[in-house]
Amino acid sequence: MDLSLRSSIALLSVALTTGCAGPARVVRHVEPARLARLAPAVLQPLDERARDAAAEVERDLVHARERMIRAEQALVAARAESPLPADVRAAKIARAERELAWQRTLVEVVTCREAATVAAAEVARAELVSRAGQDVDVEAFKEQHAALLGRVSEATRAATAARQRFEDADRRLSAAKARYAEARSAPVASR
Repeated sequence: MDLSLRSSIALLSVALTTGCAGPARVVRHVEPARLARLAPAVLQPLDERARDAAAEVERDLVHARERMIRAEQALVAARAESPLPADVRAAKIARAERELAWQRTLVEVVTCREAATVAAAEVARAELVSRAGQDVDVEAFKEQHAALLGRVSEATRAATAARQRFEDADRRLSAAKARYAEARSAPVASR
């Protein structure tokens, strides 16, 4: 299987296994009919801010997915590399696995941020509708946003822990390489 096919499979597996499914989805939206009653000049700045925020998150998501695909490729390469001593090879594979796990958590963070960004825009819309005198449960929108921010925090904590595991694996790889280099440079005992 070539690396581009493996990358595609990796991206598909991330799409299926990560992301803010379930409680991290935005389920409450302001009804379009309520928004239609507001003047376009009132909605325009809000919509522009929401578009800008969504574009920023989308850029971050693309970069996170690209880093994850590169980490997947590095893992495939590490597993294929055989002329290394067993301990260096094992440390290299472990490092690549930890990096991939970390990059997957970063995709999760950005995916959750994306949902929280949409929820924040819905809170702003609900507040506008409410200020215009229409009956809307602004608190429910705020609760949804708070719950999604909680998911962002959880995902961020998971990403921090994954990064720590990656850094630990990176240090173990450096130590294994140093031991190997020291063993290679040691003088051979005469018989």
